[in-house]
Amino acid sequence: MSSQGNDIPEGFKMTELGPLPEEWKTAQLGDAVQTLKGKKPSNLLESLQEDCVPYLTADYFRTLIPSKFAKLCSDGSVVSVNENDIVFIWDGSNAGDVFTGLRGILASTMIKILPKESDVESKYLYFFLKTQFDLFNSRTTGSTIPHVNKQLFQNLTIPLPPLPEQKAIARVLSTIQKAIEAQAKIIAAARELKKSLMRHLFTYGPVPVSQAEQVPLKETEIGPVPEHWEVVRLGEVVQKKNGIKRGPWGGSIKKEIFVPIGHKVYEQKNVIANDFSIGSYFIDDDKFEELKDFAVKDGDILITAAGTLGKLAIVPENAHKGIINQALLRLRLNEDIIIKRYFKNAFNNLVDSRILEGMSHGATLKNLSSVAVLRNLPIPLSPQTEQQEIVRILSTVDNKIDAEEKRKAALQALFKTMLHLLMTGKVRVKDLEATVA
Repeated sequence: MSSQGNDIPEGFKMTELGPLPEEWKTAQLGDAVQTLKGKKPSNLLESLQEDCVPYLTADYFRTLIPSKFAKLCSDGSVVSVNENDIVFIWDGSNAGDVFTGLRGILASTMIKILPKESDVESKYLYFFLKTQFDLFNSRTTGSTIPHVNKQLFQNLTIPLPPLPEQKAIARVLSTIQKAIEAQAKIIAAARELKKSLMRHLFTYGPVPVSQAEQVPLKETEIGPVPEHWEVVRLGEVVQKKNGIKRGPWGGSIKKEIFVPIGHKVYEQKNVIANDFSIGSYFIDDDKFEELKDFAVKDGDILITAAGTLGKLAIVPENAHKGIINQALLRLRLNEDIIIKRYFKNAFNNLVDSRILEGMSHGATLKNLSSVAVLRNLPIPLSPQTEQQEIVRILSTVDNKIDAEEKRKAALQALFKTMLHLLMTGKVRVKDLEATVA
């Protein structure tokens, strides 16, 4: 039942942000926080030394690996942050992104944000800013390098529950965030396990580790393999007709040919994400007929051949009818010789083990765009019964990774939902605590 009209729930009041709980306040962000813009240190070091911390540049946020280090200064010549501070990206393609839990010295492309008042909880402020990334990032200023719109930042309205509720909201969201981080570590560990398994399986075959020393090996150009295996060329295990196909060169696919609905043009991102549902480029029936030699069908293997090289995915059964673009290679294997999922794992093992790097006859990752080079790529070939067993073993790990990734995705969806509901008062922490109790 409403106490203030049909649109305002009981216990809520109307604000510039819409209905909020009656005891909540609002403030402009510029009034609630103070900001310190990062500065480039005068002396940067190549390695970590005593009393040094990472220099947090845009590259750091892409890789999370510091490339430079600097001395901490107390004279105000640098802006340092610790694990409890809020780091906000002010300039660049990720303008509006926000981080915490870092220690280092800020570059000039970012700012440190501190609450001005004692009734603003820093972690609550961090989570609020996370809800505003799309707004900040879509309304940047600057023609060459995007910058956060200062007026937008200063005038943005922030909801302010009573301090105890801010802290409680931050605790709930932190708990979910930590669960996501823990899930990411589980996935990373499972991926490392798979890499180790692949190295074992493509060296000794599908035998237990305890029996590895009993397997007779022979040395090959891709390292040791069981004596009864072969090392063949990729051209020997693909279909004779159109077994390897490079996407059409740039002149065939231009933006002006795209239509809102039609046959899909598959890109590198489909392969990298192993997601054939994403993408928004389509061509009409006539263009598809013209480029039908580059069409994909379920079971085709696609490999990235420009930019990010050597990523591989198998086209699923429900994939939209379409063609590959110029940055992809399409393989069609002779499955009487080699099983697709065996090939996928064998190829990924070559890439992960860096075996392709520095090989003779041009078979390096940087040359995978050449069909001639790809035909000459060495592939370990085991008997089909062993191929099937290797696929079975690795599928067990793949299923584990898939299950953990689904859990992570569910936690991320929960975090996004709770972030919105808690920040608008539609779900109150006291109600959550009562439910748990």
